[in-house]
Amino acid sequence: MKKITLGFLVSMIVFAFAGATQGAIVNLAADNLVTVDGTTYDLVSPKPTDPGPALPAGTGLMWEWNADATTWKACICRMVAFRALQAAGQDAGVTDFTGAGTGILTGWNSDGPEELYVDNMPWVDGTNFAYAVSMTPNAELTLADAWYEYTIGDQTYRVESRAGNYAFNPDTGHAGYRVDWDFFDYRSAVKNGSGNADEKAYFKNVVRSQIVDNFKEETSFNVNPVPIPSAL
Repeated sequence: MKKITLGFLVSMIVFAFAGATQGAIVNLAADNLVTVDGTTYDLVSPKPTDPGPALPAGTGLMWEWNADATTWKACICRMVAFRALQAAGQDAGVTDFTGAGTGILTGWNSDGPEELYVDNMPWVDGTNFAYAVSMTPNAELTLADAWYEYTIGDQTYRVESRAGNYAFNPDTGHAGYRVDWDFFDYRSAVKNGSGNADEKAYFKNVVRSQIVDNFKEETSFNVNPVPIPSAL
């Protein structure tokens, strides 16, 4: 899929590269529903049994079809994008988003956000969803890239995923265990091909499943209103 890379609002691009801040902390419970234009979407469901690539009716949006392995797998990128939208809504007091009136900008350089918002929800049509103009390569993404900006009405909210969402219990006896590596280190090793077989197995069998469980349960985000240009 070709990513959408043109910004939908010049003002959003101007503020896209503001540094991470410690603003309002929004804690989300294990409530995996979002309502847009009166339609409610669920993030979590049992793993589908029907073949893909189209999601079977009633399936949670966390699942994506892995054509190479001919199976479904949980997509962490989609899960973060979904939960970040929840955080923006909670901070803004929105319980039913207006699809045509909500803009989205993100620095997370993968297909997951577009697949979630544009292909599967779909409550944006590609004209009000965009990736940042300058982005970290997909294989080198870090926590600092896990941000979204949602323009709701005349206010933009910057939502940044907190480190605790990516915490996991290490298996120190595993051959792929690396004492100083976090989720993003393992992800990069897998994505850029530098990881050995043990490190890849550690990411798949120890790290990844725990992060998926994290985003099913309680999560935490920093949410900050972005100043409008006239206020600067």
